[in-house]
Amino acid sequence: QTWLARDTARAAPSGSAAREVMQIGLNASQLPAPVHLDLKSSGLGANRSEGRLSLAAGSRIELAAQARVNLSAGTTLMFDGSLESAGGQVSLRIGRAAGLEDLNTPQYLWLGSNSLIDVSGEGLIKPSTDSLRKGEVLAGGTVSLDSSGSGFASSLVWQRGSRIDISGASDSLDISLLGSSGMQTQRQNVASKGGSLSISGNQDLLLEGSLSGAGGGAAAAGGRLSVALLSGKTDASDNLPPARQLLLSQNLGSLGTGLQPQDLAAPK
Repeated sequence: QTWLARDTARAAPSGSAAREVMQIGLNASQLPAPVHLDLKSSGLGANRSEGRLSLAAGSRIELAAQARVNLSAGTTLMFDGSLESAGGQVSLRIGRAAGLEDLNTPQYLWLGSNSLIDVSGEGLIKPSTDSLRKGEVLAGGTVSLDSSGSGFASSLVWQRGSRIDISGASDSLDISLLGSSGMQTQRQNVASKGGSLSISGNQDLLLEGSLSGAGGGAAAAGGRLSVALLSGKTDASDNLPPARQLLLSQNLGSLGTGLQPQDLAAPK
């Protein structure tokens, strides 16, 4: 927030109270700062509601460009709503310092078939008084899905129908260039690159959702995808956890269509 002089400030007598001549607002060339959001349900033990975070179908979080959103839960995080912030940073994570009681509790990160995470880029035009399109074209943002936080075996389900968009964007901007006759301003099309999606799990990964990550133009780089399948512990011993196998298929899967959270296995 910025204190700005009112229109009547110039004629105000000396000694006037600040509240009478000033107001909170934005400069003519200033964009509002993004609002960041953290929702966390850490949990107090197995099978307790305090460790669960759920955003049901129809819920919506829409924030200004370049916002940061962190959703985390102790044991289960179910996301079936929509989350939008151009060029933003989104993290969905489960996991806490787990105890032996958690061995009998299914732990999972679930993206339902109605869910949408959109951090695609856009043209961010700054307000101006000279009628020029000044600003930047934001690249696609970052999305992180992590179900391996506790160290115990957990599941990550990304259902068919769910969408994640990390695409770049294109827009026209007025660019000032130094030419033979001095500075010249030209309107040019500017394209940005795609963002990134990282996925990490340590037991079951079921990834059947849709990812969009193209660059904003032919010369702009596309987005990046990284998938890590670790080995989660299935007991409290010091033995090595069982090995996991990661399979890639060209066919559109539908294993998660009829899957329910209660069908997921506990670590033990």
